[in-house]
Amino acid sequence: MTLINTDGMAFIGPGSEWFWTAVSGLILAGTFIAIYRQLRIARNASAVGQVDLFYREWVSERYTRYTLEVFIALRDGTDRANLPEGAAKALTNFWEKVATLTRGGHLDRKLLWNDLSAACELWWSVLAPFVGRWRTAEGDLRYWENFEWLAGLMAEMDQRAGVQNWGDTTILNSLERLITGCLDFIRIEQSLRTVIVASPEAVTVAQPTVAAPPA
Repeated sequence: MTLINTDGMAFIGPGSEWFWTAVSGLILAGTFIAIYRQLRIARNASAVGQVDLFYREWVSERYTRYTLEVFIALRDGTDRANLPEGAAKALTNFWEKVATLTRGGHLDRKLLWNDLSAACELWWSVLAPFVGRWRTAEGDLRYWENFEWLAGLMAEMDQRAGVQNWGDTTILNSLERLITGCLDFIRIEQSLRTVIVASPEAVTVAQPTVAAPPA
């Protein structure tokens, strides 16, 4: 039984055009696959870099100070709707920025979930009453809506993965530990910027040796 009939087929010269067209098609297909893989690698590397950039911003000394101010306010019994304005706005704006990029498809959701899901959900739990007060005062429910969406998405991904993140009770019971952690971090960052000027030790300067004049 003949599966492929090669009678009359030409591979070189007149009549071989079909063969070289097929070869060209295979080469192009291989090239497209290689380009796609390279683009995918580059895209993945870019996604990792973007999430890492936001992570480093989030754990910076500046944001640690914002979180410290909010944690101290919570410890002292401040209503969540009336948290310190500057710190609370800075934190909600950070998460709104991350959420907006994620919702627009510019940040990888899975990478974000791996690195920042717990922090996102924790801070939405803390800041939701503050956001609610602003929405009511301004009569606009769109304030920080992407932050709320992102926290919901992270919670859904947690549920699918069987992960349990912090809730309100856990946060309130951990405030002293969280405050201590923030203070330690700030202390270390400050010490890294401290320039220690040591007192110079007495240095004995050797007197130059003068050769005796010739006799």
